[in-house]
Amino acid sequence: MNTPLVIFLGAGGHAASVVDAVRLSGVGDVYGFLDACAQSGDRLEGLSGGLNVIGDDCLLPDVRAKGVTHFAVSVGSVGYAPVRKRLFELAVECGLLPFTVVHPSAMVSPSAVIHPGAQVLAGAVVGAGAVVGGNAIVNSGAIVEHRCVVGAHAHVASGACLAGQVLVGEASFVGARAVIRQGVEIGAGCTIGMGSVVTRSFADGVTAFGVPAREVRREVFGDNLEGELV
Repeated sequence: MNTPLVIFLGAGGHAASVVDAVRLSGVGDVYGFLDACAQSGDRLEGLSGGLNVIGDDCLLPDVRAKGVTHFAVSVGSVGYAPVRKRLFELAVECGLLPFTVVHPSAMVSPSAVIHPGAQVLAGAVVGAGAVVGGNAIVNSGAIVEHRCVVGAHAHVASGACLAGQVLVGEASFVGARAVIRQGVEIGAGCTIGMGSVVTRSFADGVTAFGVPAREVRREVFGDNLEGELV
C-alpha cells in the first residue's frame, strides 16, 4: 500500500506540531504547505529540516494533479474560527481525502472513534468509547475521557480535560487547561476560556470563562463568528 502524500493547509505554529506528529508516526509523506498569508518559498519556522510554502489555497487542484492524495488542515484556532471548516470543505471539494493525524505518544482507546481528518497530538488521551469528529483537534496533553464526543472542527486545546460523557459541539474551542465536568454539554461555536472550570452546560455560540465558568457573551452560531488562528 502506497504511503499517502499530504498537503498541509496553513503554515503557522500549529502546522509544526502536526507535521512533527506525521513524521514521527511514519504514516504519511509531507508534500508541502499552502497558506494564503505566506509568500511562496517561505520556510516554516520551528520545524526540523524546514519545508517550503508552495502558494495559497488556489493551488489545491494543481497539487492534486501532481499526485497529492490527502490533506490536513494545519491552522489551529483560539476561539471559534470558521477558517478550519472552510479549508476542510474546500479540499474535499477538490477531490482530496482528509488525513488523520495521531502522534505516536498519544493514548487512544481501541474502542474510541477518530473520524477522518482529526488530529490527536503529543501526549493526548482519548478514552474508551470517545468520539473525535472530523477535522477536530485534541491538542498536546489534552484528555478526552470515556464516552466524550468532540464535534467536527472543534479544538480541545493543550492540557484541557473533558471528564466522562462530555459533549463539545461543532467548531467549539476549549481553552488550554480548562476542565469540563462529566456529563456537561457545550454547544456548537462556543469558546471556553483558558483555565476555566465548567460545571454546567452552555448553548450554541456562548463564550464563557472563569471558575466556575460563566457566560459572558452569546452569538448566533454561524460563519460570522470569529477567532484567532495559530
